[in-house]
Amino acid sequence: MRESEEAAREMSAELSSLMMHSVFLALDAASRANPFLPLLTVEADGKRKTCMLIDSIEDPGKTLEILRKARGAIAKLPNQVVRYAIVTEQTMILEGRQYEAAVVEAGERGEPGGYVLVQPFRRDRAGGFPEEIETPEVLLDAADNCFESVSEQE
Repeated sequence: MRESEEAAREMSAELSSLMMHSVFLALDAASRANPFLPLLTVEADGKRKTCMLIDSIEDPGKTLEILRKARGAIAKLPNQVVRYAIVTEQTMILEGRQYEAAVVEAGERGEPGGYVLVQPFRRDRAGGFPEEIETPEVLLDAADNCFESVSEQE
């Protein structure tokens, strides 16, 4: 995982592991569905639980609405939940070509900002596991930490 120096200093090993786990889940989901359904993984007491945020995507343009609702729900989770990762499929332009990308937005309780990881990929036409296009990029403070965003508003 390529990270800015600041992100490398700040991100815990546990959150980095959760983000990479989320990329694997996204690529696995992408091998079965186009587009794959948004996923949420939370970590509490050393255990991870993953669920789909919706049952089907009728309008891929609703991704922002889905993210907004997920962020609100995360903010209300009990204190035992210490980390979260939301994964969505987006499109991106890389070197002039359009690719699908697994976008992971993640945070850790007590941290001021969240992280975004972008992993471009190409689906296997035969239905196999997608090919990762390049090393994912992690952006520090590219997202609000959902644990913190609601508690600050209250």
